Amino acid sequence: MLWKLGSSLVTKHFAKVAVDYYHQKYTILERNFLRLSDILMENNEPTVAIFGQPGAGKSTLLHTLTEGKCNPKPFISQKTDATDWSTNPEVTLMHSYTNNGKLTHFIDTPGYGTAKHPLCSYDHFPYDEMTKIVFVIRGKVQQADEEMFSQLIMRGLSEKILLVRSLSEDLAADDRIKVKVDLNRNIRYKHVHIPLIFTSSRTGEGISSIREWLWG
Repeated sequence: MLWKLGSSLVTKHFAKVAVDYYHQKYTILERNFLRLSDILMENNEPTVAIFGQPGAGKSTLLHTLTEGKCNPKPFISQKTDATDWSTNPEVTLMHSYTNNGKLTHFIDTPGYGTAKHPLCSYDHFPYDEMTKIVFVIRGKVQQADEEMFSQLIMRGLSEKILLVRSLSEDLAADDRIKVKVDLNRNIRYKHVHIPLIFTSSRTGEGISSIREWLWG
């Protein structure tokens, strides 16, 4: 009886040590990425990740693409870094949407390249579990965009990527040419044959094209 009690105490001790080590080794953001990986291991439906810096328009794009019908709805705010995975280890990780009877899961990833969501932590993101990736850029290409895009390409994911230039409603034809030049100079998307779509959630431009790319 004493041995069994002692054995139980030892088991609980090592379990606590393991949990403490896990919490010390990984940030909450990284633990959420690892939790997402565990969830996706049991998931058979298509999964689409939306990447972009804070304020790129990821959540608004998701809301528009899913006609406001994804569950749960994305959190849309004028505040930068509104999608936060760095403080709550049980934050919502996926948004589900049914299109023509087909269920798709969307990952509205937190904006990368900030103190809360540093690029180094994205090494723990389950990239290989993604069916498709929507890479959103607003305005000039930043260093963090270059690094994240390069990481995706180095992982061999170019065939899964769609490049989106958001908030394009005020871009004239000449401006769009300059945007394409800037994008290709910095992330060389044409060299890996990644399609580019200009979008506006306000006017609806490009939304049908993205839906076609996602679902055919």
